[in-house]
Amino acid sequence: MGQGRVKAKGFVRKESRRSMAQEARKKRRREERKKGIKIERIPKTIDNKRVFDETKVENEEDIEMIREEQLDEFSSVISGRISPKVMITTTMTGGAYAGKLGRELAYVIPNGVFKRRRGYSMSSILKTLKKKHYTMLILVEQGVQRKRPDGLWMINLPHGPTAHFRIGTVRYRREIPDVGRKSDHYPDLNLYGFKTRLGRRISRMFQSLFPPKPEYYGRQIITFHNQRDWIFFRQHRFIFDDPKTPRVQELGPRFSLYLLSLQDGTMQRTSPYEYIPKAGTRSEKLRFIL
Repeated sequence: MGQGRVKAKGFVRKESRRSMAQEARKKRRREERKKGIKIERIPKTIDNKRVFDETKVENEEDIEMIREEQLDEFSSVISGRISPKVMITTTMTGGAYAGKLGRELAYVIPNGVFKRRRGYSMSSILKTLKKKHYTMLILVEQGVQRKRPDGLWMINLPHGPTAHFRIGTVRYRREIPDVGRKSDHYPDLNLYGFKTRLGRRISRMFQSLFPPKPEYYGRQIITFHNQRDWIFFRQHRFIFDDPKTPRVQELGPRFSLYLLSLQDGTMQRTSPYEYIPKAGTRSEKLRFIL
């Protein structure tokens, strides 16, 4: 009984302090209106209350950052010195749903090929792909008791890094109304919302999947949109029935990704992590890493 009374008293005090603060705000606003003071009040949102990140890129023309990106693991593909060559398969536990998304990814990526896993070990797969000069390996993961893909690995070849994502909502091409059919033209890329050093690194990893010179005649665009650390994928085509008001047709598929880790090397347990969430950090709703 004593503990219940203490809790009740604490609740009453909290409510009284809250009502006093509300009354003080109302009084201050009445005085401002009397004096004719107009104060522009900006609504509070998650985006404008975001916790400051030291790695946020304020100047995209920073010389040091540009030099680092010119020498990173993705520069040879992005600069056009090497053509991207992507292999897509599943993890050992990947089932029919993982294979379905893998085939959709091979449809999206111009130089992407999907192959069934067939029990091959990861070491043998990596060894073969390095010999054949592949630049990226994508693994689609499916939970044991889940009837949908729930994870995705991107392994940059030949030396890494390796990114691990959680897959959110997936909508396949057949599930999208009025879906179009893509052509063989290389698409243009729209990488939006990657504002930190880690975010730019992940965006360059996505960029290295596609040929660096888009063929604008195909009027196709692929978007990776980062919003609060969720990366949304979309593919569209512009249709110019009316030159003044062009319309957009979705080509599919749709899915979302959430970064779980970024590790040096090619899925080696001893390799250090560039990023892995610390205990408790993901509970901070106002802190974003990308």
